Amino acid sequence: MVSDFIPGKTIDPLSDFHIQRLAGILEYFRSITADRAGSLCGGPSIGLLWPDTNDLTISSVQQVEEWFNSRLFPGDGKVHFDPSQLVLCHLDIAPRNIIWLDDGGVCLLDWASAGFYPRPLEFASLFFQEYDFSEMLFNAVSFRSERDKEEQQKIC
Repeated sequence: MVSDFIPGKTIDPLSDFHIQRLAGILEYFRSITADRAGSLCGGPSIGLLWPDTNDLTISSVQQVEEWFNSRLFPGDGKVHFDPSQLVLCHLDIAPRNIIWLDDGGVCLLDWASAGFYPRPLEFASLFFQEYDFSEMLFNAVSFRSERDKEEQQKIC
């Protein structure tokens, strides 16, 4: 795989300023929507939330629900995303995937897991990242509803 060189730096740990910038980016992602769920490339959903088999191709909110509900313990209840807006989710936000440019810009790397999914999945994916980073980002980004927060907790 070949990619362009991006002049900048990775920062870890991130300051409050950097966390606020990321929170703004995640808020912006909410404004990018789609009518069909699934990966950006249209193929299988891959990454931390999905199976390693690369054979799960998602095209609807119902399929997202079925996938997670088939893996929850019986006492955990069920996730319900419908009706949910499908928003752009990166699904691998981590300090290692962020380049901070000298001019103040931000470049997010590693879009292999990205797609259009219910928003709680973005926050569920943070569960697999370094604790301090994810906790700071959770606190900086507001959930629009208590329901979103509950669905994210079930997935984690």
